[in-house]
Formats: sequence, structure tokens, C-alpha cells
Amino acid sequence: GLQVETLATAATEVLAQIKTPAAQKGLVDAASATYLPLTTRQVAAKAFKRNVAKHGIGLSAAEIQKQKDRYDATESSGPEEEALLWSILEAISRGAEPSRGN
Repeated sequence: GLQVETLATAATEVLAQIKTPAAQKGLVDAASATYLPLTTRQVAAKAFKRNVAKHGIGLSAAEIQKQKDRYDATESSGPEEEALLWSILEAISRGAEPSRGN
């Protein structure tokens, strides 16, 4: 679903609601997949942010490090790419805060 642009929006909406690490991993992987259109990737990143806000962080330490590495690799990729991957790290940071008001 996330690999097909026409299905990506619906798939990300479903994954945004699911409280599993696999859903979060699918969303960050789709958001980070440079072969997908930027708009599809942005939708996935926003869905990840909503998932984390609702369910907290489900990613493992290794998966979070992978996201940091992906961001670090964007130095020459342009502002949209950098902003997209930064938004994922921001969501992770906010989700890891001890008091989120829930």
C-alpha cells in the first residue's frame, strides 16, 4: 500500500491509528524512501507524527538511530528532504518526553 502512490494516503491513515512498532516503522520507512514522491513521503511523516502523539514511541533504539543516520545523510539533499526527515526526529523527541499530557 505505501509503495503505490494512489494507495499511500489511505494506507498511512490506517497506520497512523495502529498502536504497533511495525506501523511506526512502516511509516518512517515510507517517509524516508527517496524513490517515493515527496508528497507521499510527507503524508507518511505526518501520519507517523500523529501515531507517536497518540501511542508514544514504538521504534527500537536501533530504528531511531537509523532515522538519525538518514537525517545526517541529507546534507546535500535539499531543504525539503532535510525538513521531512527532521520532522520525524522531532516527533520522536516529543514522543519520548516524560510528560506528554496523556
